[in-house]
Parts: sequence; structure tokens; C-alpha cells
Amino acid sequence: MNGMRFIVTYNCNFSCSSCRYKCGPYKKGVMDSNIFRNKALKLYEEGYKDYLIIEGGEPFLHIGTIYKYLKKIKNIDSKKYIITNGFWGKMDTYLYSLSDLKEMGLYGIIIEYDYFHSAFIDILTIKSAIEKALLNGLNISVRAAFLTRDISVKADIITFEYIKEIRKNYKNIGYIFEDANFKKQSLLIKPKSAIREKVIFYNDFKASKKSDAAICKLDS
Repeated sequence: MNGMRFIVTYNCNFSCSSCRYKCGPYKKGVMDSNIFRNKALKLYEEGYKDYLIIEGGEPFLHIGTIYKYLKKIKNIDSKKYIITNGFWGKMDTYLYSLSDLKEMGLYGIIIEYDYFHSAFIDILTIKSAIEKALLNGLNISVRAAFLTRDISVKADIITFEYIKEIRKNYKNIGYIFEDANFKKQSLLIKPKSAIREKVIFYNDFKASKKSDAAICKLDS
């Protein structure tokens, strides 16, 4: 599986301690839509065709720019995802915004929720975001970060309880579990197929290690 990931902004309405890019409200700026298009087209031609992920920061803080991104790459035949913290879950206008994004080619939403995010948003808002995405026929995954592999610390136990609660209501959505340790960022559940991913950073941010996140489904 070959894909591309764009970190389009470091601006975020949350300041999670688990954030690998150290995003927050004080970080400003967003990737220019023409730069986004040119990079995406080049990577697509190089064979990174299976998926395209738009991540931040919080992309939905710049929804007008997200519209431009999707419009400019509408002819790229890749599964297109947006990673979000779901802050918009209880905002009715986003039901229609998601509909517009789907019309422009959005395939799925990846919503982040765990112990770290729960300091800024409640699980009811996350469920509302899931509902809005499902009503628009979008593919949904929930991404959570864990500090340990055996769920042996309080933060991980809390995250695990959140995941169980979400799974009670939504059996057929995907889950992505990641290691929250910045020095060994990796997936806790490995995908069945190998991932080859190219990451493009806004303003040439230098990550400590290549990202290897992927879409993973838990068995029911």
C-alpha cells in the first residue's frame, strides 16, 4: 500500500501533550493550496496512489482551504482522508460541510480520541462527529495513542474505556492504535500489508522519525 500524508498546518484548538508536531492555538499558517496540489500530483505520478491523508494541527479550522485542496485534486483517484479532533461534532453546519466535502471526493474521516484529547473534548461530542460522518456515508476510523502495550498505566486504561464505549455504539468503524512515545512512534496494531508513505510537512517541519500510521480495523 503506497500513500501520501500532508501535514497542512500546526494550528490547533487543542494542545495535547501527545502531539508529535507540538501543535496549538499559537501556531499559525496553513499550506498553500497550489503547493498542496503540485506536491500531490507529483507523488501520485511517483506511485503513491492508494490514499491521501490531510492532517494537522486541526484541518477543520481552515475548512475553506480544505475545500480548495479537494477541488484541486478531484481527479486524483486515491482514497482521501482528513484527520480531525472532532471539535465540530455538535455544530449542525458541519453536517452540510461534510456533505460538500464528500461531493469533492472525501472518502473518510479519522477522529482522534484518547486520554490526551479528553482534556479538551468530551466523548459525546466525538459520538456526534461520528454520527455526522456516518450520515454522509463517510468511512470512519478512531485513532488513539497509548503509552504502554499492555495498558498498564492509568492514562491507557482511561483510553481503553473510551474505545470500549465507542465500540458499543459503532461496531463497523475502524480503529488505529499508536504508540504515544515520541521516540518510537509506531503502530501498536500492524496492518496486514506493508505501508510505503511519503509525508509532506507545512514549512518543512522535520519529524524525528518517518510517520507510519495506517488505517487498521479491529476484529469485532
